[in-house]
Amino acid sequence: MLSKKMILLCLLLMGIHLAGQIPRIKDIAQIEGIRENQLMGMGLVVGLRNTGDRSEAALKALRNLLKRYNFQITESQLAAGNVALVMVTANLPALSRKGSRIDITASSIGDAKSLFGGTLLATFLKGLDQNVYVVAQGYLSPSPGLPTVAAVTEGGIVEREVPTSWVSEKQEIHLRLNNPDFNTAARVSEAINKKFSGELPCSYPIDMTIVKVLLPERYRGKENIARFVAEIMLLPVLPEVPARVVIQEQTGTVVMGDSIAIHPVTIVHNQITIRIQGDDKGITTVQKLVSALSALQVSSKDVIQILHILKKSGALHAELILVNH
Repeated sequence: MLSKKMILLCLLLMGIHLAGQIPRIKDIAQIEGIRENQLMGMGLVVGLRNTGDRSEAALKALRNLLKRYNFQITESQLAAGNVALVMVTANLPALSRKGSRIDITASSIGDAKSLFGGTLLATFLKGLDQNVYVVAQGYLSPSPGLPTVAAVTEGGIVEREVPTSWVSEKQEIHLRLNNPDFNTAARVSEAINKKFSGELPCSYPIDMTIVKVLLPERYRGKENIARFVAEIMLLPVLPEVPARVVIQEQTGTVVMGDSIAIHPVTIVHNQITIRIQGDDKGITTVQKLVSALSALQVSSKDVIQILHILKKSGALHAELILVNH
C-alpha cells in the first residue's frame, strides 16, 4: 500500500476500438425446439477387482440377468465385490440420428469402492416419456479422484430418434436468446430483415427472449430450410452486454466490461486521494480506473473497496457482483 502519498489520477475516456470478430447469431441464440435430451437407466458393472457392491441387490440383479440366458445360478455361488449397480446417464444431442454414438456416465448407487476395471453391461437409457432411446455398454474409465463415477466414450448407441418440431405449420421458427435482452432481440431481427431486404419483413422480436422468423417463400421447401437457417445463423450481431463488475474478494480478481461508465468524483481512501475526471461528456471507465490503480501498485483489497465506495456514491453505473468461492 502507498502510505502518506497524495495520488492524483486524471483519467480521460478515449475511444476504444474493439478488435476481433462480432458474434454471430449462432453464438448468442438457439433455435427453439432443437435441444439436448437427458436420458437415464439402471445398469450393472461386472469385472471389478473385489471393489464392487457387497449388498445382495447387486448379486440379485446379476442372477436375474443370467436367467435371461437360461443360466441357473444361486446368489451364494456368485462372488460379492465383483459387480456393482450403477445409474447410467447421458445427454442425447439434438437431432441425433439412429446408429450414432454418444458418451455415457455410470455412477455407483451401492457401496462399491471403485468402478476401475469394470465393464458396463448393455443398459437401456430412457427419456422422460419412458421410451428407450439409447443402449449403453462398454469398458469404464473412472474419473480422476472420483473412483465411483466412470465414463464410456461413445459407449451409447442411439436406437430411437427424438421427434422434433422446430418449424411450425405457419413456416416459422423461433430463435431463443441465450441472454435475454430487448435490444439484442431487436438487433437480431434487424439483421435478418436486412439480409432479406428484397422480400417482406420476415422477422420481429416477440419479447426480450424470442425472435420470430418467417421463412421466405423461396426457402419453404424441405430441401431449402436448412440452407436458410445456416444463412441467418451466420449473420453478425453485436449483443447488448449488461453493465456488471464481478469481484472475487478472496483472490482480488476483478472482471468488467470495457465501457462501464464512472462519473467524475473524488475519493479519499487510506491516505490515497483519487480524483476521477472524464472526457467532454463527463465520464470515464472502470477499466481505466482499475488499470491506473494497478499501475500505481494499489493493493487489490483497496481496489475492491474503492469500487464499493464508487457504487455506493452513485458514480459507478453498473451492477456489482461479489463471488466468494
